[in-house]
Amino acid sequence: MRSRPPFPTLADLARRWYEPLVGTRTWHPMRAVQLVLLPTTSPWLAPAWIGYFGAARPGGPEAWAAAMRLWHRRWGAELVAAFSTTLQFVVSRQPQPGPSAWELAGQLLAVGGSLQHEQWQLAMAVAHSDAWFLHDRP
Repeated sequence: MRSRPPFPTLADLARRWYEPLVGTRTWHPMRAVQLVLLPTTSPWLAPAWIGYFGAARPGGPEAWAAAMRLWHRRWGAELVAAFSTTLQFVVSRQPQPGPSAWELAGQLLAVGGSLQHEQWQLAMAVAHSDAWFLHDRP
């Protein structure tokens, strides 16, 4: 008799939904880039020199800088690419699955208003990823 393959677990099913968000695999390859060296050693001060559509409202650049400062302190987040509607970060520490990842996912969704993911998917992804992709378009 042939044995049946085991049924996927709930964790296996969830992994299928969040794994594509882990790492840089969803980052779009760029044909051309420009290197910009900012006059600061504090990566969270980038909004003083570069723009992002998601921060185009009054107080937006300040709020974006405050979020980046928090993310840098807690997760070692550093902005590595910014172009108009997209932000890409690398991080040196991931939150543990649970409340910290859930809170961070909510913050990322607030800044990346055009992300088309559920908060739980993003929370699972950030707990396993060394890179974040944010997107907010008109």
